[in-house]
Amino acid sequence: LSFVVCQRNRDLLISASSSNRWSARAKEQMKTQGEHLGELAEQCGHIWHDAVEDRVRWTTFAGAALNGTIGSILESRLNLVASWDDFEISLPAATDVSAIRQLAAELLIAPSLTDMIPANQELIDQLKFSACLPNVLAQRAAQGRQDLSPIMRVLEAITQGSTG
Repeated sequence: LSFVVCQRNRDLLISASSSNRWSARAKEQMKTQGEHLGELAEQCGHIWHDAVEDRVRWTTFAGAALNGTIGSILESRLNLVASWDDFEISLPAATDVSAIRQLAAELLIAPSLTDMIPANQELIDQLKFSACLPNVLAQRAAQGRQDLSPIMRVLEAITQGSTG
């Protein structure tokens, strides 16, 4: 899912109201999803230790592509193994949360953030002639098309968020 769609889903999950245009079935489905994902939606912007799964979880509701980009940066810069989905980035239990916050702060002030963020394959595939381009050129072309504002929002949230 895209960043915008994930953020809208989060807003709907934490909202106490429902649209009068929704059918009874839609309202019931939103209630079920709220019970399933509502607590996670409320954790958005926070990094916390999940004792049940023994993992550090960074809840973003940012979409798998953006979480994958951030997860890849974490893996390469902090030498750890991350996994991600549309809603969060999951890290080993021993992850140093302060190192993640410090890295996020560094990325926020980096003069050439675009150069530091690799374009994911989905973005490269959207280029008209991606199959004809050498990988280095395809990466550079795709990087130039990236909208950095969602990444900046996620990084800002973690530098200001809380740890649980």
